[in-house]
Amino acid sequence: IELREKRAADRANRLADAAADSAATRLQCLQRRRTARRHVSAQRYLASDLGAARDKGALALQTQIRARRSRNAAKLAADRRLDEKALGLLADPNFQRMIHAALQDTCFNLIQEALHGEFDVAAAPIHRVLLDPARSLG
Repeated sequence: IELREKRAADRANRLADAAADSAATRLQCLQRRRTARRHVSAQRYLASDLGAARDKGALALQTQIRARRSRNAAKLAADRRLDEKALGLLADPNFQRMIHAALQDTCFNLIQEALHGEFDVAAAPIHRVLLDPARSLG
């Protein structure tokens, strides 16, 4: 009796494995068909006038986006190089001496003019605007 039950269980397992293999094969076949249908449908769409026009528009849009990204990357790289150059210039002792001398002379001149009464330090500054006669209104 045990041998008969064992053989029946083995047979059931083999049939189950065969059924599972068959089902898996059918599913793979269905998936391949769906993929093939999608591919053929996409090829037909691209071959149509509408599909070709939309494909051309999409390509133009992608090109514009890539160009914009490239310009932005180039601009960032240029800004980075400019910042590095400015930092290098600020670290240069000759540049530091020149800026120091210019600021020192400017402050000295302002103090001298204030001490000699050339302008009132407490008064609000006066803004003078000169109009270009060629650009005047009237």
